[in-house]
Amino acid sequence: MRVHAIVPYQKKGAINSQKLTMIANRYLELAAVLWGDRCVETVAPLGNAELAAIGRPLQVSVAADSPLQSLSRFPGALAALEKALAPHLSVIRTIAQSFRILSIETLCYFFAQYYAQDDYRGTHVKVAPSSERSFDEPYDELDFAFRSWGEGHDASVGHKASRGGKRRQFAAVYLPQYVLGDWMLLPYTPLSLDAVAKGGGSTQAVREKSILLSDSAGASMAKIETVLRHTAARASVPQLNRIIMDVICFLQAGIAAAGRAPVDAILRSEGSSLDESLGAIDVHLPDYFGVECEGEVAAGELWLSWLDSCERQNPVGYVPSHILIAARTEEEWTDPAFRGAAQIIMSANRLACDLCY
Repeated sequence: MRVHAIVPYQKKGAINSQKLTMIANRYLELAAVLWGDRCVETVAPLGNAELAAIGRPLQVSVAADSPLQSLSRFPGALAALEKALAPHLSVIRTIAQSFRILSIETLCYFFAQYYAQDDYRGTHVKVAPSSERSFDEPYDELDFAFRSWGEGHDASVGHKASRGGKRRQFAAVYLPQYVLGDWMLLPYTPLSLDAVAKGGGSTQAVREKSILLSDSAGASMAKIETVLRHTAARASVPQLNRIIMDVICFLQAGIAAAGRAPVDAILRSEGSSLDESLGAIDVHLPDYFGVECEGEVAAGELWLSWLDSCERQNPVGYVPSHILIAARTEEEWTDPAFRGAAQIIMSANRLACDLCY
């Protein structure tokens, strides 16, 4: 995992907070000059009238009290300004439409996200919930405006020729939100979507109906199992399968980073073992999981060997763990399987806390 720190000084690989603040202030100044102070740093969200004005060409939208009104008396002046500022006006318009607010916090957040993802363009595939699409697509469309400010770690504005031309687009796969019980949630925060809409404003309700990283000891087992059972009954078994397969993939990533011993120790402290918990879900899962966790294994080659055995109609001696779980049916989710899955999630939560803190 790579953390992109936001720091008040210049450091390669980090994001400079002074740079973010400078960029945000310049866009707010521009918006205020064009459409008036009433459009920036508002307490309430921008109304439809303000959004409509911001979205229209400058020739017909510059505020009556704007110091640029004098330009409207010169033929083509505002049209030329619109063309010259087009990339930056697109940034303002996109943020206004997406968030219904133009504030220093929103602009800083938007640019910080861009700089954090910039190094991964053309080299990685992002796997994210569908809501991330509304961020990522504007980053490609507005790339020229973002890059004109220079590197994210450098507080100054760069004008290097090497930053010319369009960069490769950011590749991503956008997946539906997770479902726990009958709630749809973002994977990275329980205070989202249905938790806000259906939680009745009660944090206790959110704690009871979602699985948190703090659910990392045996005392949480009953709650985790209850949530998993509700997911299968109220949402669907495929939703349950998706949660378990993703958690197991995380465990494999954790084992790759820290070895298997921490996971074994966690489950041993709860009177179980990793193989027992995996085996409760599927009798073949411990072997398949173990093969995938071997030191020099290449996952792609393993998966190709499975496809090859399927094509040749040979006896299948290995199935990718995530495929095995994704194909589980309602009948296969027995009481022992639910308990094993709850143990796996509990150990993954504790491992996540240990790795991060």
